Amino acid sequence: MAYFNPSNLQNGMGIFTEQMQSAEWRLPDNAALKVIRNTEIMNPPVAQLQTTQGRTVNGYMPIRSAEGSGTTITHNFTGDKGDSAATTIEYSLLSETFSISKKQAENNIFSWPEMFAATLRDRVLSLINRLDPALVALLKAGRSGYSAGGGRGTFEEDNDVYEVSYPSTIMDDGHYLFTQARALMEFNRYQGNYMAICDSALYSDVLKLMPQGSSNATNYSAQFQGFDVVPTTRTIMGDDWDCSMLVFKPEMVAMFPWMPVANRKPLNAEEALNSYILTYGQIDVEGLPFPIAITARSDNSDQSSYGGQAQDVVTYFQIFIYYGFLVSPVSSLLSSVETPIFAVARNKDTG
Repeated sequence: MAYFNPSNLQNGMGIFTEQMQSAEWRLPDNAALKVIRNTEIMNPPVAQLQTTQGRTVNGYMPIRSAEGSGTTITHNFTGDKGDSAATTIEYSLLSETFSISKKQAENNIFSWPEMFAATLRDRVLSLINRLDPALVALLKAGRSGYSAGGGRGTFEEDNDVYEVSYPSTIMDDGHYLFTQARALMEFNRYQGNYMAICDSALYSDVLKLMPQGSSNATNYSAQFQGFDVVPTTRTIMGDDWDCSMLVFKPEMVAMFPWMPVANRKPLNAEEALNSYILTYGQIDVEGLPFPIAITARSDNSDQSSYGGQAQDVVTYFQIFIYYGFLVSPVSSLLSSVETPIFAVARNKDTG
């Protein structure tokens, strides 16, 4: 006798609230995305010149020339002609894919729109998690290999790093890393306000020193004036230094996404579900200051092994970002390896 066992209640199923899901869906580190401006860099705008993916776009500017040596005036003076330089805009592409079974959604606690929203969000976070370290790597690779001097630190040409000694007393320069960074930037004629992307070790110092202002025995906070300090979980200069950061004027670094013409419209999800040809669109997402491209297609498929049916329809999606990155060009007047980005680091404690 089975008694009432056939009618026993099965597993209870519910969907966690947004608050309970928030740990799983926390936003990846996007420090570089926050600080690199999506701004226009030339005239005509890049978007007008980049008419198709893969087209080469160059930017041009007049450049400085070497100083003369004249100390007299004559009636038959001559002079060198001016010069200009070209810079090619470099582009990169990152993409992610996902798919959804139509009939699996008919037998699941999550509906097709809920599956789409969750899986899209997952792939977007993956894109951000790939894009941010790529941008930090571009900033690091674009750091200057030359410095005219400045401050009490030493520019280490072997590593392209401006080094400051580890502090042994409360007044040592190592406690004033941002003061030394400002002296470095101003000596190299980059004046004004600065962006500083710092690693976790340096940011812990910032949190400790920034509250210690003029009312404290030692004023450490004044050094941060004029700096927009942004922490990152990414590695800056690595374990050879105690801490490090990348310093630059924000208007001298730009990132600019490019959207294919066919994708410059909202995605029609219903069309994508019922179409076997490519459907194009774009979407706005949290965590990105610009829309991303999305392309979809559907196909007949046996999805019985994945919770669907033998006669099923699968919709495939691809999201992607096609973006350019540029550091303000500098001629070789002073050095062929000069750029407006400087790596600043503090040496490790050797005592």
